[in-house]
Amino acid sequence: MIYQFIKDYNSKRWTIEVMCKVLSVTRSAYYNWLKDPIGKRRRKGMELDEKIKKAYFLAKGRNGSPRLAKDLQMAETAVSRPTVARHMKQLGLRSKLSKRFRVTTDSTHDYKVAPK
Repeated sequence: MIYQFIKDYNSKRWTIEVMCKVLSVTRSAYYNWLKDPIGKRRRKGMELDEKIKKAYFLAKGRNGSPRLAKDLQMAETAVSRPTVARHMKQLGLRSKLSKRFRVTTDSTHDYKVAPK
C-alpha cells in the first residue's frame, strides 16, 4: 500500500509532502489513513459480514440471499439483496437445498398381501 510505504520510508531526506506528490496521493488522504488504517467502508463491510454469518448460521444455512436480506432488514440493518449475495459469495456461504419429501409407499394397492 502506498500509505504504508510513505510511513515506512519517511525520513529527513524525503518529506511526506514530496513523497505524496511523487506517488500522486494527497497529504490529507495520508493523514486520514494514519488516523484510521482500516477505513469506514471496510469496517462497515466487516460488520455486515458478521451480521450475515450470524443470520446464516441461525437459519442453519438454509436461507439464501433474499431471505437473509429480509431478516437483516427486519433487524434494522439497511442492506439490499444483491449486497447480501455479494458478501455471501465472498464468504463462501451457500444455502443448503433440501429435496422435497416424496412418499414412495402406495398403501392403497390391490396386490395380494404375503402370509405371515
